[in-house]
Amino acid sequence: MSKKTHINVKCPGCKKEYEMTMWQSVNVDLDPSEKEKIKNGTFNIVECPFCGHKAKTEYTCLYHDMKGKKQVYVLPDDFDSQLKEVNTFVTGLKTDEFGVSQLANEGYSFRAVHDFNELREKVIIWDEGLDDRAVELYKAVMYEHLTEEGNDIRKIFFFADKSGYFFVLFMSDGKVGRVAIDKAMYDRFEKEYGKSIAGNAGNGRFGVIDLAWALKTLPH
Repeated sequence: MSKKTHINVKCPGCKKEYEMTMWQSVNVDLDPSEKEKIKNGTFNIVECPFCGHKAKTEYTCLYHDMKGKKQVYVLPDDFDSQLKEVNTFVTGLKTDEFGVSQLANEGYSFRAVHDFNELREKVIIWDEGLDDRAVELYKAVMYEHLTEEGNDIRKIFFFADKSGYFFVLFMSDGKVGRVAIDKAMYDRFEKEYGKSIAGNAGNGRFGVIDLAWALKTLPH
């Protein structure tokens, strides 16, 4: 079930107040249009009905894909503390009120991300039939190679379009780059590191699978 609430916000443009929707949880099987908004980056964009000013919002939200067997918690504020609190709550339930244990047994993956951009990346990866753990390992190898060449990379995101798969690189100097992904190379990562990634499906706890995780996981 999806849950949402409405709050009043003041437009930074015209200073008028209007009502915006905040999703406490979004089940994309029940609300498929919201999944498309997540993928195209508009899910967390609000627009003032008076002047048209658009603003990006970040807030805590639980993403649930029943068909894909995925749950992702977006935790934008004090990430480590929020993640600890969520997992303490989940593992401390005397009765499995939210069905987390059952979902884990059914092969669900549980992830935690810092913002809606990271959620967007996860959803795109999974919709392409890829494993986010293998993608992050591929990303880590590329990151190490590029930084050794002197590139100062601030953030890397996976994307897919009609031309194929690619990473978008956001550099510290504001420049943006693009690096194509070799699917055969991805397949090799998934095969070679299968044992390393097999134990990181979640197991009923929301875990972090990102570049930092991949850099620690890669053998050196």
